[in-house]
Amino acid sequence: MTGCLSQCFKWVPGYPAAHAEELFRSLAALVPLWNTEINRNVAYCLAEMFEKASHGMIAYLQDGLLLLKQIFDHAGSSQACKDNAVAAICRIIYTLNPPMPHQIFVDNLIQMMPFKGD
Repeated sequence: MTGCLSQCFKWVPGYPAAHAEELFRSLAALVPLWNTEINRNVAYCLAEMFEKASHGMIAYLQDGLLLLKQIFDHAGSSQACKDNAVAAICRIIYTLNPPMPHQIFVDNLIQMMPFKGD
């Protein structure tokens, strides 16, 4: 379901902006289930939301990055889940360009390597 929702954001980019809080809270509630297939899609969905509705999502930047780190940390052997979490973090960083030292971002990104998926 989250994968389908992500695809909808591509075609109706105003939807995430209009429903940012509701969508973010719903996705955040799925993460503690620690289901790697769901969390892989949640990571992708969060990336789409931050890209398509960056102004509406800025309030969720810190929480979003923490959720993605949790998804990565609990992905176990699911390389696809790990890759989606890292990709989502990168998409958020280049979309929002938050005021953070880029060296911190790069150092943390390097610790998450190697990447094997898309």
